Amino acid sequence: MLVQDPDTGIPIAIILRKDYAMDDDTTEFLTEPTETLQLAVHNRPKGHVVSLHSHRQFSRYVSHTMETIFVQSGGPITGDLYRLTNDRNPVPKYLKTIKLNEGDVIHLMYGAHSFRWDEDARAVESKQGPYISRDKDKRVY
Repeated sequence: MLVQDPDTGIPIAIILRKDYAMDDDTTEFLTEPTETLQLAVHNRPKGHVVSLHSHRQFSRYVSHTMETIFVQSGGPITGDLYRLTNDRNPVPKYLKTIKLNEGDVIHLMYGAHSFRWDEDARAVESKQGPYISRDKDKRVY
């Protein structure tokens, strides 16, 4: 499920539910090729092999941090999603509340967010680095 800013169409988050349905024997990218952090789902049969490979080093320009959170166990975790009103002095405007359960993934792209653990849960987070400092990385509202 794509959550977008209703005024601009900017993607705020992609929510991938545990029971997400897709075609067999395929890879589906849920993000546009231009996004700086890609999210894909692989649905492959037993025996499928991804060839040995590495990723080439080259410089990429990244202007903001995206992150992905996977609820490994437990939950739910409640998230509030916000759009930002401008680039220079961003003001968060509430969009929607979502619940993440065990097996769910949220890919946070633009905007702002907060989370609350409603029950015990373990979540795995991946985000772009390198990490510099809390003051330079985050704007806390």
